[in-house]
Amino acid sequence: GGLVGSNGASFGGYSSIGGDIQNTYATGLVTATGASVEQTYAGGLLGANQIVVNYSYNNENPDSPLLEPLSGTVSNSFWNTETSGQTQGIGGFIAPNQEQFGDLSAEVLAQIDALKQVPESLKGITTAQMKQSSTFKEAGWDISNKGGDETVWRIYEGYTGPLLRDFLTKVDTSNSTSNITYDGKTHNLTLNGVEGLDSSKLLVGSGTDSARNAGNYKA
Repeated sequence: GGLVGSNGASFGGYSSIGGDIQNTYATGLVTATGASVEQTYAGGLLGANQIVVNYSYNNENPDSPLLEPLSGTVSNSFWNTETSGQTQGIGGFIAPNQEQFGDLSAEVLAQIDALKQVPESLKGITTAQMKQSSTFKEAGWDISNKGGDETVWRIYEGYTGPLLRDFLTKVDTSNSTSNITYDGKTHNLTLNGVEGLDSSKLLVGSGTDSARNAGNYKA
């Protein structure tokens, strides 16, 4: 998957439940190859979701153990249908069968089938939608397209996907304004003199520009 290969695992005849995947997105190309069918599951966000049956002792009927299907969940998440090459968010489901547990009741089988449904809150979107804050706000993300906000995520509208604000470097450019009297010449604009600014790491703009005509400009 674009974010997770397998949510949960099988080993030595036992299976483990995967975790809950929330407020995530993936944009990379996704392909899968392998010796088994499960290893070829390819999804825009998640390759395979493991479904396990929780086996517990039944005090009321010791000869009939309690079986409860469980799996990790995916919610409020996205994948890029254009860059991933995938039309589905989850490549497939790995579920227990009759050979592993004997005769599973119709109720348990129905619960397993219900866990195989791809949640509506896992959505495939375009590159343009990936760069719109409204896409993620509508899904309940703590996100803003304005600098200085205290949201978890920051997006540069029309330029980037969601970025974790804690990993961004804040730079104050408020004192970098220059006023030049019009003289008909071309003047260079630059932010390279701003303390703490590495223009090579700017997400929007280059930090330099030039202009000749009268007006307001920004680098």
